[in-house]
Amino acid sequence: MHDLPPEIVLEILSQSIVVHPQPAAILVTSSFFYHSSVDLLYRNLYFKSRNQLIRFLRTYSNAPFRIARPPRSIELDFDSGMTTNIFYHIGLLFVACSFAPSAEVDTRSRVVVDLLKLRLHSHSQDPYIGSIYDALASVNPRRFVWTGRDPPHHFSIAAIPHLIRAFSTYTYLSHLELTHLSFSGLGDDFRFPIIPSLRALILGQATFLSPSIIASYVLMAGKLHKERCADVNAETGDIEQIHLVDAYKESIWGLRLRRSDIEKAVATHVTVRAMDEDEVVMEHSIKTGIELVRRLVVCEGKTERIMGGDRVMDHISLLL
Repeated sequence: MHDLPPEIVLEILSQSIVVHPQPAAILVTSSFFYHSSVDLLYRNLYFKSRNQLIRFLRTYSNAPFRIARPPRSIELDFDSGMTTNIFYHIGLLFVACSFAPSAEVDTRSRVVVDLLKLRLHSHSQDPYIGSIYDALASVNPRRFVWTGRDPPHHFSIAAIPHLIRAFSTYTYLSHLELTHLSFSGLGDDFRFPIIPSLRALILGQATFLSPSIIASYVLMAGKLHKERCADVNAETGDIEQIHLVDAYKESIWGLRLRRSDIEKAVATHVTVRAMDEDEVVMEHSIKTGIELVRRLVVCEGKTERIMGGDRVMDHISLLL
């Protein structure tokens, strides 16, 4: 090990401390291992259980102890089943991280991280479901990933309103990935919020996702682009991709969402909005909207049911 270049040793350590049952054993091996591993441990916080998170908070939520290094990524990957009121503890974690020496914070004193990834079980039966917003509004990630440990065709409905309220407050968010969610019962007026900093939106394993939701988002993004082009002082950058993986218009027994569905929804939106416009202007607006859909939206079929449902034929994953 002493003959290896430092960058190789760091790579080995970064892999080891994640899987080692007692990371402290690595830290006490040598002074080099200690200083290098401490940086790795705190820079990329990773929790595998609720008890592990609570033990961490017992140490660092109260003075005089503070987290030794400002974290750049936070990942929670719980595999122990239902974790009631877990978001109360997650919120405390974000607050503790904001007090780390030299931590990056925003104007609301929220800790800013490069990645926040949550891989948890469904919260459909959690009586403290509202705490999702309270916790996630206490952090400001550049990349946010919400996925589930439930089987591939299990979906959470209750989390969506609280999730959307939370990430609508993110001012640095460039990459948003949400999976294992159901959009049923949200009403005809539901709209996905426009986040000016967002570059990539990924929705996977989603049910009851209406084409009009995506169509409306694409049209609003196009409007924002025009406003930015007209404002010489506006920050550059627009949404670059909307990736839908195994997104269903209704249940998983129905049809997957295809790009052509979104194109039709765009045409409907434009027609309703521009009923008093000249026919030539309306046709141009529809054409522009459809071109934007084709440039931004990718629909993909990935996970198949054992039998039945909307099958992806001939191993062609793209859904046009």
